[in-house]
Amino acid sequence: MTLAEQVIDAVRRDDGATVVSLLAGRTEKERAAVARAVKEYYRRPLFYLERANAPFALAVLGAVSRATQVSRLLDWSGLSDVSVTMAVRVLTDRNPAWIADLPAALLNARRHGGGWWRLVRQLVRQGVVSAPDEPNYTLHMVRNLGRQSRSDQESSLANRLAEDPALLEDEVPRLFRVEGAGPHLHGHDYYAKGDDELWAACLIDALPRQKAIDLALSALQQDWPAHDVTWYVDFHRRLQPTVEEMTSRQNTYRALLSATASTVVKLAQDALRQLLAAQRLDIHAFLDIADAPLHRTEKSLGLTQIALLHAVTDAEPHHAPTCARAVIAGLTHPHQAVQQAAAEAVLAMKADSDPRVATEVRSCLPALGGRAADILVPVFTDSESESSAAFVQVPGPRRTPLTVQPQEMARLDPDMIEPALVHLLEDATDPLLIEQVLDFVATNADRRPTSEALLDQAQTLLYWCRAFRGTDVGVDLAQVVVSWMTGREPEETVRLDAVPHFDGRTFGSRPDENVPAILSLGTIVSSRLRELAVVAAHGHPRTLLAAPTYINATISTADLRARLDELARARHDLLPMDLETAVLRAGPAVMSELLANQPSADVGLVRVTTDMTRTPTWQRQAGQPRGSSNFLAGIVGRYDLRPRVVVWRDTSAPTGSPDRIITSLLDLQEPLSRAGYRWDDSDIVRSPRHHQLVACWPLVAPHHPDVVMAQAHPMLCRQVWEVRDAAVPLVQSLATLTIPPGEPTWSALSLALSGKNPTLRTAAVDAVVGLVSTNLLDGAALGRVSAQHAADKMIIVQRLLRSLEEAANANAACTWRVFDTLEALLPGLVGHRDLGRALLLTDELAQRCGRTAVLPNYPSVSSAAAETIERLAQRTQTGTTTRAEAARLLADTAL
Repeated sequence: MTLAEQVIDAVRRDDGATVVSLLAGRTEKERAAVARAVKEYYRRPLFYLERANAPFALAVLGAVSRATQVSRLLDWSGLSDVSVTMAVRVLTDRNPAWIADLPAALLNARRHGGGWWRLVRQLVRQGVVSAPDEPNYTLHMVRNLGRQSRSDQESSLANRLAEDPALLEDEVPRLFRVEGAGPHLHGHDYYAKGDDELWAACLIDALPRQKAIDLALSALQQDWPAHDVTWYVDFHRRLQPTVEEMTSRQNTYRALLSATASTVVKLAQDALRQLLAAQRLDIHAFLDIADAPLHRTEKSLGLTQIALLHAVTDAEPHHAPTCARAVIAGLTHPHQAVQQAAAEAVLAMKADSDPRVATEVRSCLPALGGRAADILVPVFTDSESESSAAFVQVPGPRRTPLTVQPQEMARLDPDMIEPALVHLLEDATDPLLIEQVLDFVATNADRRPTSEALLDQAQTLLYWCRAFRGTDVGVDLAQVVVSWMTGREPEETVRLDAVPHFDGRTFGSRPDENVPAILSLGTIVSSRLRELAVVAAHGHPRTLLAAPTYINATISTADLRARLDELARARHDLLPMDLETAVLRAGPAVMSELLANQPSADVGLVRVTTDMTRTPTWQRQAGQPRGSSNFLAGIVGRYDLRPRVVVWRDTSAPTGSPDRIITSLLDLQEPLSRAGYRWDDSDIVRSPRHHQLVACWPLVAPHHPDVVMAQAHPMLCRQVWEVRDAAVPLVQSLATLTIPPGEPTWSALSLALSGKNPTLRTAAVDAVVGLVSTNLLDGAALGRVSAQHAADKMIIVQRLLRSLEEAANANAACTWRVFDTLEALLPGLVGHRDLGRALLLTDELAQRCGRTAVLPNYPSVSSAAAETIERLAQRTQTGTTTRAEAARLLADTAL
């Protein structure tokens, strides 16, 4: 038997010691033969189901010639503690030139990089390699060192730290510097069985106390999300710093008042309160930053800070004017309870005796409402005429939007193509960069890149996923790169005439013969990329018709005419997907002008233009989504477990087909019949990077936002009930609209404003502010469709009201438009449990903009509630609706 055959035989017998002895002292030439056998063994069918054993990993480490290849082959493997020792022996005996690159390659493996931390650590301890400067080296340490002991003989976390004291000098401090370590530590400690398995308890025992406190505070100073700092806050609480220890670090605690996470701000407030009680607080330095928590939206932080400033005034009365200036920030807080507390504090600190403070308070009076206005207006106004607030009058919606000239899109520099491709293969979230890359590839199809690293990166993506499935634009781009660099056309993985795959159905799903196959938004993007991959493979440069002229993805008349003339001179056929995308991006006005000046236009150009010029007739529908891309759904019959969805039907829509973009996009005759497929499009397992694909959707048809939003409704309905981020880039695109949208867009915005994901709601609030800035927001239309959604229980009204309140706080114009929305929404909330909250917000906004709410007669409410509504309808300038009145209205409302 040859050496390669002996090694493979030992791998099959699970004999690691034999593999080590066979590879000891071998030359690189002999190892190359073994490497070929190992790769062949790796390619066997069902290899992944067998769970590769430790001898296979030893063979790979002792034979394969590159660190990246080792990482790819071992992505499904792992090593026991005994095998780690043998692996170190194999590597030290071989001492390959690439061993310094091995730690990063192993730790960054896609699937099981964490399983190799112990090997990397042993190599570091023995001086074979230096400690890698990789975040995963720190993140994987948490799980590997903190693995739960299964028996009394197995060492605990505390013992493992004691066995490797060098960790405390370098690796453990990294836990407080590397973003993402906090959730790992918190997750481990949540399931730990005892103190000797808790990272927090073990580090308190192992680290010097002063170093532990400094490390905890250094982590809290990082600009990390709230869930990343939860463990560090708990770690600091366990340390229980004394007053003396906090005194020497009070500069840090003051800085934490401006931290991103509210839990960190709360920690800083508690520490500063203890210092104040012990008379150790540097009050002058504290007052320089004391207003920071009052600029946040959390009510509890605002109230706590006002109480802290009260305590400072009680301890040092001569600081009252300075404390009052800090408290003034609370008068503009979004919560009325904070406004009221700030107003009471301003009076208690005798702010009216200081002219500068009084002037600042008077400037805040127009924005005050509720009890805060009742407290301050009589004190800080000089006459009866001044008691009425000087409201900002904002004109109503204009009939025409503001004209916004879009910026032209630049061409990609040749020197930037490879860095751009590398970036997109890692994170394809920039649709404009994707368009620049596609344009460059088409016009330079004969200039193939030669970077082996780029090709390897693209092939690695394709190894795990199939391209052109309408689920992952990064994988589609990887296939374009491979076709461009190798000259091989992409394989046809699905017969479109046999399986209606382009309706979103994947391998294993059950085709529905009653639903014709059409292109979805995701497969429209994939189909165009596949068409370009074929162009790149042939290596014949050509002009793309659909390359955007402007950053909003539209195309000018001059550019489209010049491209058509250039293609005619070069005798290039028009690519179907490219042509239809170009027509959608040019828009009706450009196409009408082009065809009017070109009587002998191509028949295909005339056909797609005719399809696009149809005027949609929208009809709202709510019902159970039908169809599923999940092959298990047909087996277990779980269709009816999905919530009802709202969709928009176009009664005049054409019939779509799997080879036409425009008709497929417009085919909304029976949207409920395909809503189940669109619901499943954002499944994490099926499409883990769906948000990257969704970012490309607005660029498909920039002149038809209503059609795009109507197609996306099932996904948006799902995100009302589930925390997902796929729709975030789609909602963000609404802020840059330049044409008046219709009912499907207002419906999509209403769903996003009540989404479960806070990031989605923030994007929706930004969209409201952006639409107001261009006079495109129709507040009444948004309110009417929101009322319909509330009646059908498609949205969470409480979230919608919070989002609208946040948007109203942006500026006076937003306040005016949001008031229009609430005025149209209120009739649909009669009998709803959030009616009182909506009325309270409506009255508050009415006071801000000096308007009176026009409220209809509600026959279904009690007499007490009717009186409260009447007070709202005939509100005076000094009248106000308190929270108690709103609560009573809510309780009295007849359900």
